Amino acid sequence: MKLGITVFILLLLPFATHAEQDNRAAGEAMQQMMMDMEKMQKCMQTIDIKKLELLEKKSKAIEAEVHQLCQAGRVKKAFEIAKAFAEKMKNDATLIAINECSKSISHLGGGQDFLNEEILQEGMNICDEFSQ
Repeated sequence: MKLGITVFILLLLPFATHAEQDNRAAGEAMQQMMMDMEKMQKCMQTIDIKKLELLEKKSKAIEAEVHQLCQAGRVKKAFEIAKAFAEKMKNDATLIAINECSKSISHLGGGQDFLNEEILQEGMNICDEFSQ
């Protein structure tokens, strides 16, 4: 009976060691994730909130203008204004800084390089965005 218990324990030993290694790896991954989030938080604290609020105001004004143009049936003009604003935003220092901050968490599934994405495709109907 003692031999059976000893053999049983010896058979379970590799599983226990493997589980301990998995727990250690998970703990290290969690610690790295927390460090990355802290790094992003520190980076975001350097962002000028007043400039961000100004960007929000500009964005809402452009959205209202585009919406108004859409209601008037001026789809092409609405697209041109939205596209010009998007291109201008790609060069905005505040958004560039936010984009850089978000890169610190890219391995966590976040931090896409949103400034280099082509959001508005030629020929798309920007007014469809308002009907959803």
